[in-house]
Amino acid sequence: MATKAKPTTQSGDMQLKSNYNSNDFYEPNARITYIHLEKGLLLFVYLHETSSILKTNARIYKKLWTGQICYHSIVPNNFHDPYFCSFDHSEAYEQSNLCRDWYMRNCTQKSCKNQHYFIPTKAKRYINNETDLTVWNLMRFIRQFFRHFKQSVIDEEDLPVLHREIGLIMISIVNYVCQDTNKSAMFLSNSLINQTNKKLLKQLSQKSTYSVPEIFLTPENIKFSSKWYTKSAGRISIDFEHLSQEFVDYLSDQLEKYCSERLEN
Repeated sequence: MATKAKPTTQSGDMQLKSNYNSNDFYEPNARITYIHLEKGLLLFVYLHETSSILKTNARIYKKLWTGQICYHSIVPNNFHDPYFCSFDHSEAYEQSNLCRDWYMRNCTQKSCKNQHYFIPTKAKRYINNETDLTVWNLMRFIRQFFRHFKQSVIDEEDLPVLHREIGLIMISIVNYVCQDTNKSAMFLSNSLINQTNKKLLKQLSQKSTYSVPEIFLTPENIKFSSKWYTKSAGRISIDFEHLSQEFVDYLSDQLEKYCSERLEN
């Protein structure tokens, strides 16, 4: 789950997790430029453009999480008349055992046997929690960065930091999905990977969280023709262990398709 970044270690499953950022994952003399990012940027544009299902899933999940969808649309009720209801009835998501009080944010019964979570369904199969949604938003950001970066007005001292941030996001997602740092070179440039701290990178997919600039999570709000990024921007933490298996499996399949299509071409 994405949370506000803290300078201290975080606990999870009774074990301490270190909260890293991009400065921790590169060698001291690392110099990351746009050229180092290009191979990965093309991959993430592909992932975005071939993943319209994730866009749909993300829309439904956000509506569910904010309570916009009518409960009686999720748990069908033949006596409910949508005409007199102000909630959303347009989505096909159904979950027969969803706790009504939990959905309305006020279930306090410890013995409640109904479901206090959303389930993968045909309508919302791959975006199943806030971490899935966060990583999808990072993918959207990278695609937008690729399309609009030339319009940006960013201070010279901030630009190398931005490149480091984007490089590490791409490495982190690919590394976690592949579960093999050696496979990363199939999708990202060696000149980028070789400048990372391999030991810390391995920890990222095990017992660590990683903080990213919060602005990356709302690419639709970024005005790329402005000075939209500074290295002092607020940050938010991501624990990749919270990614749902459905989301990871989907990205793994997409990476395989990307490799196959490149070989064919």
